[in-house]
Amino acid sequence: MNDQDIPTESPGPSYNPIYEKLVIDSEQESPDLQGLVAYALYKRAKRNWAAKHFHNRKPSPSELDSYVNAWTEDRLHGLQQEAASALAEFATSIVAQQEPEILRKALRGSFLRDVGTSIVAAFLYTLILIGIAVSLALAGIDLISILRSVANK
Repeated sequence: MNDQDIPTESPGPSYNPIYEKLVIDSEQESPDLQGLVAYALYKRAKRNWAAKHFHNRKPSPSELDSYVNAWTEDRLHGLQQEAASALAEFATSIVAQQEPEILRKALRGSFLRDVGTSIVAAFLYTLILIGIAVSLALAGIDLISILRSVANK
């Protein structure tokens, strides 16, 4: 979303800036999930407020403006915290549901595949040691004589 898309002035008496306060982050191009959940919580609270106070009619524009203005930064921050909590709870429930499958896949290792991996690793290690020994021999360094002289001391 560009800065051009975000209204800088309220377009009229019924403009509600709560979406921009909860969802739009100037550092991101797209809305963040926590902000969207917070906005949904705000809309639920607004619907409950309207149902409780205005049984058979819609609230007037001035009543809606009063409602919107009652949402202080602290209340909006509380919605953000409630949204974060709801998302964390949702993530925890998803992980709990998937945990048996995750464990099954993690523990399903193949013995032959693990043995094959170990053999390949040991073979590569041996090649590296042979390469070092050959390089030292070509450089004129007698590694065995050095080890014998150290052992005799």
